[in-house]
Amino acid sequence: MIKLSEYIKDEWKTKEIVQSNNSKLDEGLLRLILEPLGIYFISKWLANLLEKIADYQDGFNSKLIKAQKQIVANVGGPDIVQKINKAYASGASPSRLADIYVNHPETQKEINKFKNDKRVLEAGGIPALKDAMKKLMTKAYADDGLEKDAVSDLEKELS
Repeated sequence: MIKLSEYIKDEWKTKEIVQSNNSKLDEGLLRLILEPLGIYFISKWLANLLEKIADYQDGFNSKLIKAQKQIVANVGGPDIVQKINKAYASGASPSRLADIYVNHPETQKEINKFKNDKRVLEAGGIPALKDAMKKLMTKAYADDGLEKDAVSDLEKELS
């Protein structure tokens, strides 16, 4: 077996003994470095925990909210509006109206834009996004129906 020291030329060797510098690390510097990191990781953990609690309480997946907002903002052409208005006029239920909305080609095109989105993938992918959209739109149409019923009841009372 050959030692590494045998490959070093004698002129490069020194007779001095190398002494380690065991000076104390400045505790203030260490605290200055670690304290912000600790605050960051604790706040990140707490934010994730609060997000999970909110998801549990309201039944929605907060990772999908951004995608849902963009889909609703981008969908609303005359074809889909006409189909929904026709179904509403014929007395379709909120869940049927939500199915029409989510299964429409315009909506499907917008939903498929999120197939590679990191947050959507974390939440369960496109199937989870479609389910969340159906749930959201069902609630929206049910709330809209309730509002119209309340307004008509109020108008009857005022007349």
